[in-house]
Amino acid sequence: MMRELKKLKARMRSVSKLLSDAEEKQITDAAVKEWLDELKDAVYQADDFLDEIAYKSLRLNLEEELVDQKDVLGLIERIGGEPSLRRTPTTSLVDESGVYGRAAEKEAIMKLLLSDDTKGQHLDVILIVGMGGVGKTTLAQLLYKEMVVSNDRSLKSSFDLKAWVYVSEELDVLKVTKNILKGVGLMNCDNMTEDQLHCELERKLSGNKLLLVLDDVWSDNRSQWEFLLKPFMSVRQGSKIIVTTAQ
Repeated sequence: MMRELKKLKARMRSVSKLLSDAEEKQITDAAVKEWLDELKDAVYQADDFLDEIAYKSLRLNLEEELVDQKDVLGLIERIGGEPSLRRTPTTSLVDESGVYGRAAEKEAIMKLLLSDDTKGQHLDVILIVGMGGVGKTTLAQLLYKEMVVSNDRSLKSSFDLKAWVYVSEELDVLKVTKNILKGVGLMNCDNMTEDQLHCELERKLSGNKLLLVLDDVWSDNRSQWEFLLKPFMSVRQGSKIIVTTAQ
């Protein structure tokens, strides 16, 4: 395939050399101008086609090389719901030494956090969306820290309850619910059933203004999210959930 690609590219270069001569003659010759327009279209389409073929060829070769390397390294394919890559959990602690240029974003989201204009909703969800590595978690950490350890009393008292929960690839509703409960102060909940967890979380949240961060969310399973958020109907108006996600 690569040999044929080289031949086709050589022909394309030969045809392209005619362009300079045609560029001059098209001014006085309408037929040359029409031929030149058609040639340009053909050249551009062929160029795109070549790029696509070259990419697919390179990708195929790379995939074959990776398969060979997999065998050499003794790696096996796992079947089932186990995540392909173990991600490092996050906490609310932030290293501010490497944080630059997030002031505007932080200020904009802070205004949303402090706003009680919820349009009739007791609970607002604020999404921080972006590709991996762009600083979604760091931004959420900065905001959370501002609300937890700020020298400004009005900020610290903006929410009655605060919790940070790392979610990751699989949305384990039971685990996330337990971690939310622990975050808002109920540590002894590991042996509770799902019903007990829901009822206890609703009781804990009832009448309180909540700030919850759900970091590194991947799942978009609507039924799971609806089940997870059932106890949150008892929160006080102005409660917020910050969700960081790549989706």
